[in-house]
Amino acid sequence: MKNILAAIAILMLLPLCAMSQSRQSKQLYKTGVELYDAEKYAEALSYFQKSDSLDKLELKPASKNYHRALLKIADCHERFAENNDEEGNYSEALRHQTITTDIYKRVYGDNHPNYALELCYLSTYYYCIGNYTEAVRLVNIAMEIQKKTVGETHPD
Repeated sequence: MKNILAAIAILMLLPLCAMSQSRQSKQLYKTGVELYDAEKYAEALSYFQKSDSLDKLELKPASKNYHRALLKIADCHERFAENNDEEGNYSEALRHQTITTDIYKRVYGDNHPNYALELCYLSTYYYCIGNYTEAVRLVNIAMEIQKKTVGETHPD
C-alpha cells in the first residue's frame, strides 16, 4: 500500500517538476536576452545553451518555443563571426558561421530562404580564407534554394 501511495505522489509531483523547469528555462532565456542586448554574447550563450537543454527535455518539437533558445545560440555565434571578421580572424569567423549555418539547417531545413542566406554569409568567410571553390559552391546552393522557395523574380 505504501508503494502505491508513493507512486501516486510521484506521479502527482511530475507535472510540478516540469513546470518549474519551464519557469527555469524562461528565466535562463530572459537572462540570456538581457546579456545579448548588452552585447555580452559569450555570457548570453551560456544561458541560451542551458535554456535550450531544458526546452529539449520538456517541450515537444512542434512547440513554438522548442527552437527559441537554439536560434539565439545561432545569433551569438553570428556575432562572434562578425567580431572575428572585423579583426581579420577569418578562420575563427568561419568556425562560428558554420555553427550558425548548421543550426539554421536544423531548425528550418535545407530548403528555406533563411538557410540560403546563412549559406551566403558562410561563403564570404570561405572567400576570405581563399577557398574560392567552396565559396562559389555555397553561393550556387543558396541561389538554387532561393529560386525554389521564392522564385527567380523575387527582389532578394
